[in-house]
Amino acid sequence: MKNNETEITEIIPISRKIGKKEVLNAVRTTQNKENLLGSGASGDVYIFRKKYVVKRTHKNFNKEVKALINLDNAIKEGLDIGNSQRGICAFKTNEDDVQGYIVSTYVEGRNVFNLPDIYMTQKHFDNIFDLLLKMDLGTIQKNNLEILYIFLHYDLSPINLLLTDKEANLVDFETLEKENLDIYFFKRQIYSCKHNIYDDTVTFPCNMRLFEICFLWLYFVHLTHSCGEANNQHCEDYSIEKRKKVGEIFNKYLLAKSKYLQKQSELHFKIANHQGLGRELLKRVSKEESIHSKLISFDGINIPDDIRFSEMYKIQLANFYFQVEVRSTGTKAGFNIEQVIDYRKEKEEFYVKQLENSKKQNDKDRILYYTNCIKFVNKFIDISNFEIKDKSIPICKHIPTLDEMIL
Repeated sequence: MKNNETEITEIIPISRKIGKKEVLNAVRTTQNKENLLGSGASGDVYIFRKKYVVKRTHKNFNKEVKALINLDNAIKEGLDIGNSQRGICAFKTNEDDVQGYIVSTYVEGRNVFNLPDIYMTQKHFDNIFDLLLKMDLGTIQKNNLEILYIFLHYDLSPINLLLTDKEANLVDFETLEKENLDIYFFKRQIYSCKHNIYDDTVTFPCNMRLFEICFLWLYFVHLTHSCGEANNQHCEDYSIEKRKKVGEIFNKYLLAKSKYLQKQSELHFKIANHQGLGRELLKRVSKEESIHSKLISFDGINIPDDIRFSEMYKIQLANFYFQVEVRSTGTKAGFNIEQVIDYRKEKEEFYVKQLENSKKQNDKDRILYYTNCIKFVNKFIDISNFEIKDKSIPICKHIPTLDEMIL
């Protein structure tokens, strides 16, 4: 080969091998800007032969390849992620400005910002939760035991969830992490989340929480145009009608979440019959999930105010702390740490008061629900001495919260 031509130095199969000739065709695809689908922090993605994409990767190449290999192995053993992205192969070249290339399947659908009227339907939420449930309960048959693997997608942002009328699919698995809970079940070790992404029973990590953190808040900000850095305006400055519309969408979300929790409850109960030491734990989790599901379901419209606001507060708190802990920034501005601390204190007091009222009324379902809410809040790290490392980031005095955006 000539010195100025691209040379393939290594081919890494993911789901299958492809020949060097096809690999070179993939490289040539990235040299034509007309094939560019989009660009991100870690690379540029190009359409390849209509049903594939090629990612020209600038960073985190090895991490993403490893994640796609783990995912593909699980798919071969029974994990179902629908028509989400699936890695084909990866390869390295002699180019200095690229870490490597990843070939994967092309995924149909639009992200929520490209939907015709941007408003998500009940079907959209149902489809998303069907997919998240598969990720959260990716059981794999092995030696006649159900061994529980969880695949956590730490970047469930709007651009990485593609929606069609029939399904929701995931792309960009660079941040995917595989969690094996066997140690938790069989050796009685306490599971500890990397971040507070526990489920509503505060037992397992789950993609539902990551969806609430990465997707939901940003989506509602977009709908209300209530970005906090814009002159520090509060949501009261925006249309009441728009906030009511957002409230209707939030109710649809809660109805979908209720169905997700009930399905999760049924599956956890089923899995419990195949577990050893984890049997009683799973049965307890199953019962609590069913109670949470019942409280937030009703008819999807007449959700009790205390439960509706409690769900908003949980989502907002999780978003605040995840952003502070992981990114230290909001959408375009840094969080005001004092706002986060004050918000946590106020909402924790709300949960304690609701728990006291529930005990007075002997409402056993709400006693469990609010006990779990308080346990969830107590999992957040102490950020009173937290410092944002990047001093160039402007600090927003007030980030809009879900309870301000939604009527």
